[in-house]
Amino acid sequence: MGYNKDMVLKGICLRAINYKEKDKLLTIATFQKGKISVTARGVRSPSAKLKAGCMPLVFGEFSISQGKGFPVLTGIDIQENFYNCWTDSDRNLSALLILEFLEKVTLGEQDISTEIILALKALNEINYGNVYPYALSLWFMLKILGYAGVDYREEELFENAFQIFDAIIDMESHEVETLDILPKNILMAIEYLDLIIKNRLSIKLHIVDQIKALNK
Repeated sequence: MGYNKDMVLKGICLRAINYKEKDKLLTIATFQKGKISVTARGVRSPSAKLKAGCMPLVFGEFSISQGKGFPVLTGIDIQENFYNCWTDSDRNLSALLILEFLEKVTLGEQDISTEIILALKALNEINYGNVYPYALSLWFMLKILGYAGVDYREEELFENAFQIFDAIIDMESHEVETLDILPKNILMAIEYLDLIIKNRLSIKLHIVDQIKALNK
């Protein structure tokens, strides 16, 4: 997949890992090119200009050029960094669960515009709303599974899990805060959905383990 000089792609950073001595390797979900990996050269240096934009949850316009290996990040216009998702553990893990699921359920070079829009809606409510944050993670994963044609009704689960899924699946993101469901039951539902995702899609969600450890 080639890139013109400083092609501008709109999207959200899903993951950032250290790469080589001072670089980072970013996974970005974009509207134009789907899920891509790009190199951010030198951004681990203290004075790097792009440092603030090379982290998960950054949404904006990424300028990219073709390098010898991975495409190279040349600029970022940050439009949202979901700051509140970094100041609270539950908001943080719920947001990172959304990013992890979005990364693992999508393939490169496919149209993932719908998935990105759903993720942004959920992250916006987590960041700015008063809703129990894990309810939005659950909402997002159910929406994506439905969009992918995975029917949770085909699984053998406790009836109260089905009731929670059914209550959330048809809601809009801004309606989730009206749910009258105990937090412990939301967490239980996430664990059940995690099992479905593991069994049906062979996807392991590591953030779920962190959520369970935090909420023992």
